Amino acid sequence: TRSVAVTGVQTCALPIYNVNVPYVCAEDGQSVAFTSETPLAVQDDGKPVKFVAYYPYNADMQDFNYPVSITDQSNGSTACDLLYGTASEPYVYDKESDTDIALKFTHRLSKVVLKFMDMEKNPLTVSDVKIQGMPVSAAFNVQTGALTTDDNSVADITPYVNSANNYREAIILPVALSDAYKVSFVLDGRTREWVFADLDISLPKFNAGSQYTFGIYIDPTEDIIRSEERRVGKECLRLCR
Repeated sequence: TRSVAVTGVQTCALPIYNVNVPYVCAEDGQSVAFTSETPLAVQDDGKPVKFVAYYPYNADMQDFNYPVSITDQSNGSTACDLLYGTASEPYVYDKESDTDIALKFTHRLSKVVLKFMDMEKNPLTVSDVKIQGMPVSAAFNVQTGALTTDDNSVADITPYVNSANNYREAIILPVALSDAYKVSFVLDGRTREWVFADLDISLPKFNAGSQYTFGIYIDPTEDIIRSEERRVGKECLRLCR
């Protein structure tokens, strides 16, 4: 049995060399056990082994390159939230000691939350919300932990509607800010746009593992839109033995 501490993750994979094996847990918590129908066998030759894990599981991953696609998140952003887990040091099997392997997971993408309000900070009902101008595809190397963005994969992102507060939420790639990145939405039958770069503060890039909440304030009767940004830095899932 291998145990990891993870919150909200149901399935992960532990790739080693050319092995890509799914491990599943059926509970949430700070410390949970993952099991597999085809568990990995640990070599007993005294040589260190590097274990890494990722979520969500992809059975078709080739050459350690995990395909990332974030276009449609209308049914929830969880399936696009790439998690990557590593051990603090290589593992060496010792039959006299505990064989559990501790992994620490971190979010490798970014997240944005959009709040639409009037100038008095009352919520507004908008529709057809799209995040536009951003790349939506990348390759994540689970062996090295490097994310390579496909800069030509620009497409609309459909964010998820959080029914609890009517906010829009979306996973995005951790990229440098560009004037091309914008939010399109419909208010009172009229299509409007807000540009991410139109902030009163400096935001040079979206960092991996960070959540950015944007308050978008709109005067429905005028061409006035202003905004503010609040950041939660370096969110991570801590995994321990």
